[in-house]
Amino acid sequence: MRLLVLATTALLSAAVNATPFVNAQIGVGSDKANKISFGYAVDKHALSLGYMATESDSDKTYTQGTSPFSEHYEAEAQFAVLDYEYTLGSFDGFDMMINASFGLGNTDNKLIRTNMSSNEVISTDKSDHSATYYGLFFGVSRTFESVDDLSIYGLVGVDSYDYEEFDSGGFSGSVGLRYRF
Repeated sequence: MRLLVLATTALLSAAVNATPFVNAQIGVGSDKANKISFGYAVDKHALSLGYMATESDSDKTYTQGTSPFSEHYEAEAQFAVLDYEYTLGSFDGFDMMINASFGLGNTDNKLIRTNMSSNEVISTDKSDHSATYYGLFFGVSRTFESVDDLSIYGLVGVDSYDYEEFDSGGFSGSVGLRYRF
């Protein structure tokens, strides 16, 4: 399926004279999302398909009888991500853009239950689940003067991750490099 989408994108881009590019992105925020993607740009529009890996955790405490307990969730997920980007315009050499992302993938979840009174780990459970991702970001990019087709960009915005057993999200950002062929 992924190969079919990539092949269709390649054929459509050749028909409309699109510019191919590759992105490498490092995430900052609670989920530490790192992404690499390949896509095509036409005028102010860009569409890319890529791979993203995330790490996240969540803590919950509760009381059962007289003993306090904690549950610590950890998730490591991989996503196939579709990004759409629209360039709003340029100001003083910087391009301003809006980016919308959607991803589907799977996650390896780990749940650690601990008795907080005795600091004893009661149980550790591991499970695999499907995962989804949504993101909406505002960003700026700047093309290097010494290398014409290489640019650096930064994105800030909101994202949401559904790791099946817990959700994560909020404000996040990323820094990336883009090379146009």
